[in-house]
Amino acid sequence: MSSSLPQFMNGVQLIKYGSAHEVLQYKTDLALPKIKNPYQILIKLKAVGINPIDAKIAAGNVKLMIKGDVSFPTIIGSDFSGVVVEKGESVAEFDVGDEVLGSLPVPSVSEGVYAQYTVVDINHCSIAKKPSHLSFVQAAAVGIPLLTAYQGIIKHGNITDKNKSQKRNILIVGASGGVGCYSVQLAKFINPQNYVVGICSSRNAEFVKSIGADSVISYNNTEEYQAFLQSEKNKFDIVFDCVGGDEYYRSLDPLLKKQGVYSTAVGPIKHVGSEPIPLWKGIGLVSKIFYRKYFTSHPYMVVAALPESEFRTKIAALFNNKDFKGTYIDDTFIKAYAAYLKRTGKLEVPKWVDLVKTGTFKELAPYDPDWYYVRAASVARHIYIRKNVGVGALNKVHGGTINRGSRPSHHVDASGSVNRKVLQSLEKIGVLEKDKKGGRKITQDGQRDLDRIAMTLAEESDEE
Repeated sequence: MSSSLPQFMNGVQLIKYGSAHEVLQYKTDLALPKIKNPYQILIKLKAVGINPIDAKIAAGNVKLMIKGDVSFPTIIGSDFSGVVVEKGESVAEFDVGDEVLGSLPVPSVSEGVYAQYTVVDINHCSIAKKPSHLSFVQAAAVGIPLLTAYQGIIKHGNITDKNKSQKRNILIVGASGGVGCYSVQLAKFINPQNYVVGICSSRNAEFVKSIGADSVISYNNTEEYQAFLQSEKNKFDIVFDCVGGDEYYRSLDPLLKKQGVYSTAVGPIKHVGSEPIPLWKGIGLVSKIFYRKYFTSHPYMVVAALPESEFRTKIAALFNNKDFKGTYIDDTFIKAYAAYLKRTGKLEVPKWVDLVKTGTFKELAPYDPDWYYVRAASVARHIYIRKNVGVGALNKVHGGTINRGSRPSHHVDASGSVNRKVLQSLEKIGVLEKDKKGGRKITQDGQRDLDRIAMTLAEESDEE
């Protein structure tokens, strides 16, 4: 190992199965992973993706799916982006300094990515060089979502280089979610003549159109959705369901042509794995999938494995075309938690919120009347992730660049008095508490609130 690398790293360990705030621990003294065979590379992680399967593994709900026995404590997480800092002697495709993205095999709990470094075997993991036009954050959101979309549409739809020029009608359920937005782009990318329809909520309809859908059906517009079901029978070559459940299967299977395929990223149970799957239920689930695959009018194909061997050569290569976009990153969680804080009416809001500047680099007072709730939500999330944080650290996080005219600009911290007041407000309502080490830390009640909102948003995303 290079002498310039640290001996230890920070990371999040899963110490047992259970709810997130009880079983995930942030550590600062984890041993740096080491290269053990000539086909491995050591990556300094820049960003990691969080997938529903991670929460299901942590909860112990998918034990039957995990490869091998779990040895606690362990590090979970699959999707990543980062920089190669060391490589095995047989690695020719990557060099030290290369920016990369990818995904570790899933479901598995060995050598996860919720840490500062991870080791990747290039022969058994999905890994490729990061496209320059993707940020590290966008790149970390590529792995499982794009692999799932590729398996669900290309593989299950039997689309090959020889037949991809055939025009296909493709229906995508949950078109605005992580898997869904890649599915829409992929369906259109393989052949621009394909007719692509997305099903999502009405609030995301314009977004789905912007990434390539020819038409969008809002599932929450009952009249529009029912009219679609009646008018589009026997029309589609592929239905790719990113939501799952029997309701969509029963209503959308009649829309397939005689030789059509019903592909699903989830299966007969919506949000499968959100609750423990006992052996008897697992057997029943497999039996239902087997029956639908072989004994119904259309093949029912579940994404049970990912095409990891094609990630480097075919899947990541999609980004060589800069029109193929990364996942849209927004501040949905902050907005949702800010709305929750405002709705409950418990957060004490100072009288000066309409007048104060939040930093010396600001030229005007905030224009958003709810900025204090947004700042409080941002602070709570930051402390949830970082464990214990003080005013000084928050001032740097919320700082910015001052306008110095013709002189060089430089970073200026945010207002310490504003951040101090936010911390005090969150402490009063039981979201934060003082830490013996200094600063504030999240309380159990605060963790519970943030976990609940995050889970609600994840379920809404699956629906869309």
